[in-house]
Order: sequence, then structure tokens, then C-alpha cells
Amino acid sequence: MSKESTEDRPRIGDFTRATDPKIKDQRPPVKKDAPSAASPETPKETEVDEKFVRPVTDSERDAQDRVSLFQEMQDALLPVTDYKKYLKDQKIEESEAAEIVDNLMMRGFHEERFELSKKLTVTLRTRTQQDVMRVQTAMQIQRPLFQDTMNELIIRYNMSASLANYGDTVFAFAPENAGVADQDKSFDVRLAFVEKMPSAVFTKLSIKLAKFDQKIAAVMREGVAENF
Repeated sequence: MSKESTEDRPRIGDFTRATDPKIKDQRPPVKKDAPSAASPETPKETEVDEKFVRPVTDSERDAQDRVSLFQEMQDALLPVTDYKKYLKDQKIEESEAAEIVDNLMMRGFHEERFELSKKLTVTLRTRTQQDVMRVQTAMQIQRPLFQDTMNELIIRYNMSASLANYGDTVFAFAPENAGVADQDKSFDVRLAFVEKMPSAVFTKLSIKLAKFDQKIAAVMREGVAENF
């Protein structure tokens, strides 16, 4: 066999040349720069048009503030190693903390005034264990199905239990030695007043109440008896 015929013979594994030089290669042409099926191109992140972003409403912002304040109140129940430093971090004067402790221990309650506007102030009072039990009873009876409904019930009852005065309206509290019926009667008067508030005012006042509760919880942290 001649050298020329040997070179023209196709060899096993030779897939790059045709068996006959007169026959064109029937393989489909390979496209260059074709994206691989195994690794598709990652789509670019869609830019959010600010025109279509819904702004946060005042009510939603107030609700977020309440959640933040409630979380801080939970954190305030943890003991501290340096009570005086903690008061300084919370921007509470030691004299104010001492007054709060004395009022709670000796009088059984502490009151504080807050401004809702330049013309309107409210006074809030710390709650008793009877007020806590009243909220628990209301939840057991009403059994709210949704978290928002339960939160509204708790805030409404706590506000009614704490509201000492609203502007020129002064609310009476049953004496300390009064029975449960008398305490509930004075509470019902405050509850009826709170339930007739404009919703926006209720929301604003609930934030004041949360801040008040936060301060009381901070002052009464574990170890307060050793400091005052």
C-alpha cells in the first residue's frame, strides 16, 4: 500500500477530517460566544423606582416606635451590674429615680405629666396588680384571634388604668382599700373616655404611655433596693 493511500485513510478517533476530501464536512457550524446552557447569565437586579415605593404612614411609624419601646421595656427587666451608670445611659437623673422608688414604695403609685401638644397635657399613673389581672381577664373572655387585636386590647386597658387626667378632665381612682367592684367602676369611666378618643390621639398617647412604662421598668430594675 502506497504512502499516499495510507495518509488518506481515516483513522479511528479522527473526527476532524472527512473520509473523502471531495465531501464537505456535514457537521453543523459551532456558534462562537454562545452562552452555556449549564451556566445561564445572571439577570441584573431590577432597580426599584422610588415613584412606586409606598411611603411609610404616620400610623405605621408610630406602631414601629411602640414595638421598639416594648422591646426596650423587656430588656429593662434584666439585672444590671452598675445601676448608676445604667441610669445615666437611660438619661434618668438619680434624684428622679429616687423619687419614683419612694412613691412606689410609700404611696403605692407614681404619676408623671406629659405634653400631647402646647395646649394639652396628660398625667399618667403607674398601674397596680389588680390592673394586670383585669387585662388578663379581658383577654380570657374576649379571646382575640389576631395579634394586632390583642395588642390594641392591652394598650387600651393599660391606658385606661393609667390615665389620671386629660387636659382639664381629672379622673378619680378608687381608694387603695376599696373593693374590686369599686375599682372596676372607676376604671370603666376611664375606659369609656379612652374608647371615644380620636384614633390619632389614642396612638400618640399610647407612645407616651410606652415611654412612661419604659422609665418605670428601667428605674425598678433588679438591684434597685441596694441603691435607694
